[in-house]
Amino acid sequence: MTWSGLIEHHTEVDSTMALAKDKALAGAPEGSTVWADRQTRGRGRHGRTWHSPAGDGLYFTTVLRPAESSWPIIGEQIATLSLLSAVVLARVLRGLGVDEIGLKWPNDVFVAGQKCAGILLECVVLEPQKSLILLGMGVNLAPATKAHQDLDFHYGYVGLQDILSASGACPSTQALLEQILAEFEEAYGIWLERGFEAFALEWQEYDWLAGKEITASYQSRQVSGIAQGVNAYGQLKLHLDGKMVEIDAGEVHLV
Repeated sequence: MTWSGLIEHHTEVDSTMALAKDKALAGAPEGSTVWADRQTRGRGRHGRTWHSPAGDGLYFTTVLRPAESSWPIIGEQIATLSLLSAVVLARVLRGLGVDEIGLKWPNDVFVAGQKCAGILLECVVLEPQKSLILLGMGVNLAPATKAHQDLDFHYGYVGLQDILSASGACPSTQALLEQILAEFEEAYGIWLERGFEAFALEWQEYDWLAGKEITASYQSRQVSGIAQGVNAYGQLKLHLDGKMVEIDAGEVHLV
């Protein structure tokens, strides 16, 4: 069965991540996906709330259970799973005719410089034989309103219905979800065998930060430098004070 046959749809949940975690711990197979029209307690990175009203977006979480044989990739390159997911979303958007796609390390998808989608990765168990990972995605669908623009403090909001209104190519929410899952299932299989190397050039093509001056957290302090892409382990490379350093995690913003 393909992953599109493992979708569970809800009109409303508190969080697709929370519900998918419960189902995963109860034995839900890999590829099981919880999709909701609305989240009352949607989650973003660093404990933020993900604005999730009905009709505004696609909100879902997929269960991943990589086999023990994949542990060399999982153990070394888990951070690149978010980057892989962003590449998958970029592929789907490009297939719909969307231009000006940018991937902002570590987990955002932009269109024309505004946020269109976000990714949340949670490693529930990360060890051989019983790895369990939750991959959550939120894709903006509704046309932008002032309320939407006020939500993202740094980069604004753009919805697919606005982007694709002229072409009439915006799919239904379910069709979009099925496209993403089909693309991700294939890409994930390649990633488990070859790692991020198989997707690094494609991610680089969309790298929104490359060559730009940014602020980031490095060795417990805020620093400014020039973004230089990512390494094989998903770390952000930053040219700082005449040398190249690598950023593991945290918030990055344009200067």
